Amino acid sequence: MNSTFISIFLILVLAFSFTESATAQENILLKVETNRYFSSPDSEDLFQLILVGDSVRTGEVTFNIISHNGDTLLNSVYKAYAFNNKYVYVDGSANQISEEITNNLNSFFAPSNFQSPAIGKDEIEEHVDEDYTNLDIWKDIKSDKTAISFTYSLYGEYTNSIAYSKSRGEIVSIWSCC
Repeated sequence: MNSTFISIFLILVLAFSFTESATAQENILLKVETNRYFSSPDSEDLFQLILVGDSVRTGEVTFNIISHNGDTLLNSVYKAYAFNNKYVYVDGSANQISEEITNNLNSFFAPSNFQSPAIGKDEIEEHVDEDYTNLDIWKDIKSDKTAISFTYSLYGEYTNSIAYSKSRGEIVSIWSCC
């Protein structure tokens, strides 16, 4: 009797695990991945967006940056509408909004969104607006000539530039506004 109970229990656990895995896979609506130099000038990191949910407009997007050795450097989750830059203040149909979100996800990791060095040689401390930038972090990244920045926009107006700080061992925001 004890072995029958264990067998039934194992069958139920396996069935539930398979159902959970299959359901999670079915809900992936879009996956965008690219490899870019970011945390190290010698090895590329994986940049990844995964859109899950019932529809593009109502889904959630996970933004991951995974180092070349498998460490998660960034894991942020946003509502899919955060990637709707065009129809924030203008009405759009459901199809137009879905298309806008999809296009923005597909172009999110465009080469033009990466800059090396992260802070240009002509940018000077006197022009840093501390309302949008932490000066200590800015100086740290500015001093690292191998630092690479990634700039992205959300919600139609919020822009963030991030870089990997080797001295801090983490991703930092070097400029964020509005």
